[in-house]
Amino acid sequence: MTGRTKQIISVCILFYLTIQGIYAQINFGFHSGYRYLKGSEASSLPDNWNQPGFDDSGWHTGTAPFWYGDGSGGTVMSDMQGNYSTFYLRSEFVAENAGQLKELELSIDYDDGFVIWINGHEALRQNVPDNVSYNAYALSNHESGVPAMFYLDSSEVFLVEGTNTVAVHVLNVTLSSSDVHFDMSISAIPHLPELQDPFISIGFSHDAGFFDEPFQLTMTSPLPGSGMIYTLDCSDPRTSATSFTGDSVVLIDIDPSGTAGRPLTPAVVVRASIYVEGYAPSVPRTRTYIFINEVRHQTYPGEPWPSYNVNRQVIDLDMDPNVVNDSRYTDQIEEALRDIPSLSLVADNRNLFDPSYGIYVNAGNYGVEWERDCSLELIDPDGEEGFQVNAGVRIRGGASRAASNPKHAFRLFFREKYGDAKLYYPLFGDEGTDSFDKIDIRTEQNYSWSKDGGSAGALNNFVKDIYSRKIQGEMGQPYARSRYYHLYLNGIYWGLFMTEERPEARFAESYFGDDREDYDVIKVTTQTWPYYNIATDGNMDAWEEVWDMCRTGFTANANYFKLEGKDASGNPVKESKVLVDIDNLIDYMAMTFYTGNYDGPVSSWYGNDMPNNYYAIYNRKNKGTGFVFIAHDQEHTMMVDPINVGAGLNENRVTIPGMSANSLLSFQPQWLHHKLTENYEYRLRFADRTYKYFHNNGLFTPETAKRLFNEFVVRIDRAIIAESARWGDAQNEPPRTRDDDWLKVINDINNRFFPARTNIVITQMRNASLLTDYDPPLFLEDENVLSGEVLTFTGSLSLIIRNPNGEGEICYTTNGKDPRLIGGDISPSAICLSSDISLDIRGTTVINARVKSGNSWSSLSKITLSNHVEDFSNLKVTELHYHPPDIILGEDTISGKDREFIEFKNTGEHAINISGMVIDSAVSYQAPPN
Repeated sequence: MTGRTKQIISVCILFYLTIQGIYAQINFGFHSGYRYLKGSEASSLPDNWNQPGFDDSGWHTGTAPFWYGDGSGGTVMSDMQGNYSTFYLRSEFVAENAGQLKELELSIDYDDGFVIWINGHEALRQNVPDNVSYNAYALSNHESGVPAMFYLDSSEVFLVEGTNTVAVHVLNVTLSSSDVHFDMSISAIPHLPELQDPFISIGFSHDAGFFDEPFQLTMTSPLPGSGMIYTLDCSDPRTSATSFTGDSVVLIDIDPSGTAGRPLTPAVVVRASIYVEGYAPSVPRTRTYIFINEVRHQTYPGEPWPSYNVNRQVIDLDMDPNVVNDSRYTDQIEEALRDIPSLSLVADNRNLFDPSYGIYVNAGNYGVEWERDCSLELIDPDGEEGFQVNAGVRIRGGASRAASNPKHAFRLFFREKYGDAKLYYPLFGDEGTDSFDKIDIRTEQNYSWSKDGGSAGALNNFVKDIYSRKIQGEMGQPYARSRYYHLYLNGIYWGLFMTEERPEARFAESYFGDDREDYDVIKVTTQTWPYYNIATDGNMDAWEEVWDMCRTGFTANANYFKLEGKDASGNPVKESKVLVDIDNLIDYMAMTFYTGNYDGPVSSWYGNDMPNNYYAIYNRKNKGTGFVFIAHDQEHTMMVDPINVGAGLNENRVTIPGMSANSLLSFQPQWLHHKLTENYEYRLRFADRTYKYFHNNGLFTPETAKRLFNEFVVRIDRAIIAESARWGDAQNEPPRTRDDDWLKVINDINNRFFPARTNIVITQMRNASLLTDYDPPLFLEDENVLSGEVLTFTGSLSLIIRNPNGEGEICYTTNGKDPRLIGGDISPSAICLSSDISLDIRGTTVINARVKSGNSWSSLSKITLSNHVEDFSNLKVTELHYHPPDIILGEDTISGKDREFIEFKNTGEHAINISGMVIDSAVSYQAPPN
């Protein structure tokens, strides 16, 4: 579809024009006259029938509406039923001062679908297939009676001054359909100049926040002589028929019991714009004032909220008195609501709930056509600084978009057309970036109280997904960050949610460097079933290279190492590109195996040959980095008991019988891993990396895993009470509660999953030959086993290296190299002994050790022993190359950022080991262990 479209009711436009004192410059009304042609007469209709100048003198003439079954007046298509499914219309309208028009308003009453062309260029289509013909059909039923409103940006409609041609192809849903209908009007909005600062700020005497008592708000415009328009019902004051007008200073009583111009929501929402005669109003600013003691009484607040289900979408607005009045929770509701920060999402209710235009009641629709303008605020209960930003909002999710689920998730887009090109705020504190052009507001979707009844709904927890993604971060890998929030939607408490980063090109630019245009991002689209891969950014060329290599196989070292830009011996090849970050893939798979994820990156829901829930990111510009894989939507994980297609505690995602990837569109990281396991060097590398996670207090040992999991549990231990009061009764009666349901799930994971899962997965990996037959050496100090990869000491350290197996010898190095060469030989720099090895460590040292028995090797043990008193006084900065210009070579540009560096020199007489050295001033950097 060409052109930006949105639908609103015409009274908004009349109000807007009344304020500005300007009249429309196009007036093509309902009941206009047309030339028309029946589909039964159009089998040889030329392609230029919709162009200006086409000779339609042989067509019939009539006035709208064109109809049978439902309608009156106009032109009755009495012979259409059973004979033809479409008809064609042509007419003309006059545009005056076309260059000054901002938008066209189309009010269209239709049954069932249509395509509209203006001056031969497609302008709008609804409910029709991609290819329309004289005998085509509409995609589904659409009843007439209430005109749908559309806006078209005049810059994307090919208007001419004076006479313009409009052509319409109308489609019925079947030959036997009981009715058809079409009529429309076209009017226009003139372009008004913007204020010099269209984003000018309004002064609010009270910041958004939590309040116990009503108060008087003062709004102040910084422009002398200007006025203000504002609303209290969440509509956009620039176009709303319910807005109030005032001078440059406006006083408003903020009272949740007040009904003037607003529904009785527990939060009072003020949206305000500045206006000056002859100029477009400023971008609205929004403030949400939450009366926390009113939330417990939340019920249907009155219009414009719907009081009934819309398009079968369940509308549920009440807090459940059975939870609110439960003696265990009645004194904790307000505490639960203040326990974590809140987000306030505000949009015209029509943007959410209009039957033909609202995204919430058409949640199954995707794309920019289903993005609506909104405001987002962050409100901290402790008074920490938040924000208010204007944005576009869409519905987020896959199966959770079902109309039976009353609680949908959202995706926010920050664009200049809404007023704020980016969100600048440290959403994740020091953990992540502070600049975003999109962000998800997700919620528990599968296994949630709002969506699922029965045993699935009983597993609601709000922790598994965020914990699983955090695991990648603990591994030192890129991951999608999250924070918990309560959400208010247009002043109604909407439950517990969490922000989540979108691991797409902007994410990569923020965390990996270079520009977003340099990245390919592969993910799975859920718009059709079965799901398949798409590139949300860049292209799939590099992913196809990896796929082609998978089809060849990796038995030979040459093919395996080629993924890393190396030769058959594992040595880097100059100018060769890296296609896959192997260590990242291994860590990603280890996380998948441990959590037992049966819905990603390959899904059991479609016989384990459909991809799902992963991101793959590749930098086309930087040849030294390959695809990295990032987890997404990890809800089908960490099951204790069997459910759906999952096996519970014994879920085996290490070995998946029947898994396949038959094309590039179904290729996913687990299939890549599966093919790589043909290669011994990959299997040994897998064992090297994963052993540390499953042993010696590693990430997947019971107590360590439990500790990280419960860091998230405690963050919502109180907030979950509010979620229970809001959605605990959505699919279950009596309602789900914290103590009876949520804590049971948390306790099952703590007491049944964590204690047993480690050894289960170790056995699964060993059976798949992903672990070695021999355990790696142990590092000990004073007979205590050392855990972790880095140990800091002062003075000297007495280290023992011990073989935990009943046979074999220890081979170790102290120069940072592997004691085993590619192919299995002993490294020339390795020392091999059959007994315990005692070392006196005085300086920073990196030790790599394996056990060798015959031709078999254990996985690798590695430790960096860092002398805390390393003397850096002789390390000097000798050159700083900051912000060099770009270099232009023909059509290629080498970014100056890629040539920035800091040069250090050791000016002393002795070597300095900079392993682990930290630079922390204007530049932040930590030297990796060597």
